[in-house]
Amino acid sequence: MSLALIGLALPIGASWLALRALGLRSSSDSAAVTGAVACCLGLALATVGTFATLTLGGRLSPLYAAVDAGVWLAIGGLSWRALHQDTASVAAPIHEPAVPPGPLDWGVRGVFTVVGLMALAVPIAEYLASPHGQWDAWAIWNQRARFMFRAGPEWVASMVHAWSEPSHPMFVSLSVARLWAYAGSEPTVVPAVLSLVYGVALVALVVGALGAHTRRAWVAGAVLMAPFTFSHLVAAQTADLPLGLFVTASLVVLRGGALEGWHGPRALRTLALAGLLGGCAAWTKNEGFVFLVASAVLVAGIAARHGRLDVAVRWGAAALPLAVLVVWFKLTFPVGTPEYFIEQGGQGPMQRFLDVDRLRVIGSLTTTAWWRWGGSMSVGALVAAAIASIAAVAVSEEQAGRGLLSVVAVMVASYYLVWVLSPMETAWLIGGTFDRLLAQVWPTLVIVAASMRVRA
Repeated sequence: MSLALIGLALPIGASWLALRALGLRSSSDSAAVTGAVACCLGLALATVGTFATLTLGGRLSPLYAAVDAGVWLAIGGLSWRALHQDTASVAAPIHEPAVPPGPLDWGVRGVFTVVGLMALAVPIAEYLASPHGQWDAWAIWNQRARFMFRAGPEWVASMVHAWSEPSHPMFVSLSVARLWAYAGSEPTVVPAVLSLVYGVALVALVVGALGAHTRRAWVAGAVLMAPFTFSHLVAAQTADLPLGLFVTASLVVLRGGALEGWHGPRALRTLALAGLLGGCAAWTKNEGFVFLVASAVLVAGIAARHGRLDVAVRWGAAALPLAVLVVWFKLTFPVGTPEYFIEQGGQGPMQRFLDVDRLRVIGSLTTTAWWRWGGSMSVGALVAAAIASIAAVAVSEEQAGRGLLSVVAVMVASYYLVWVLSPMETAWLIGGTFDRLLAQVWPTLVIVAASMRVRA
């Protein structure tokens, strides 16, 4: 397991140094944000090399792990050298105000710590009870990773069953298989630790984006972790949590650029970073492509509003490589039709779309699900966050929150469209997907809600 931890740390550390050396920072930057973004980029880009190895006929052998480690050590070394030799070209660090925390601040942070420990207990308990994760983990993501680790280029055999969701992109499975290659075996703790890393990075993003020196940031972090759904997803080892991480990271970077002003000196670098993170979302799960499209519309609006075509071009150029890789994957491998769109007779898609009774049932089921999301101890939390987010953008003069909320609205609308068009049994489909899908946008809702500024 120690070798797997080295494989986990290398791309994250190298990405941290590269971000600093390239000046890919924004006004929302902090050590927490930089660390979370480095986690996103390091783990996502590392899987591209893993995928290339398998696609070219290679195996995830000790030799592969050694080469992978050498690549990340080289990137980290070059970034370290650039960071210390060419300081004139590196963006100046952004220091948070050094205001000593008062008693109330320490009280809020104490509550945050208690909530965090309670949330951490859930994945620990669930791992001890079910080390292979939940159904989607061992039936889809970890199963595919085992094929990759054991069969090398023959991993495609894992895509034969529609219930294994072969149409989903590869990030989660590749991340697990890559660390198993470092470990030389298949310890169940590897995907569990990866899932925990995604959860910690999400908390760091929320707190860092709102300013770790502010009480609202720590309150928002506690609110993020409090619902059982969040901590359960940390234990589940599925793709929804990492997708939520990439979605949140991309939007946090965009928010930072908006707060700084798109005519600032770091605007183009900010857009490039947001675009790259958006591409990572598309590389994680099918819903990530919806996020990428919604983000593209948002960036196009920013470019038009500020007369900055270069803004859109830079974002698109950074998002394009991983988006193209996802398209190539879907066109090249036998991904088939997503299980939730396989026709089973009866009504066609248009009939389902126009079926008033079906729409009424979906509305009733989702209304209840909105209220109950998060578990019995967090009833109404999702509704409250949504209302607070809408209120925050309604009273705020800045465009940042409105842009983020518009992307969230498109994603939620896409969830509803799938529920309407899918031939699967409606109650079963919504019951099995609602909590996971809304968790993808939960962190963004928390950030926007916590961003409200009360006018004197």
